[in-house]
Amino acid sequence: MWNSFSRARKVQTTLPCRECTNPVLIERSCHEVHLTCPACGRTYPVQEYIREADEAMEDFLNQVYCDRM
Repeated sequence: MWNSFSRARKVQTTLPCRECTNPVLIERSCHEVHLTCPACGRTYPVQEYIREADEAMEDFLNQVYCDRM
């Protein structure tokens, strides 16, 4: 049963940081999913990037219970 779900806590995306344009990571914690730029440290809510989600972000969100709206 658990083999079908990813246990990754963060995944690299191709989406650019709005501050420095480096690719952001999508991460999950116990309470939320957010995007973080490893270069500048800025954090974004998923809602800011949901309309431009790439394949890595879609695959990650398919494995996490969250509200995409």
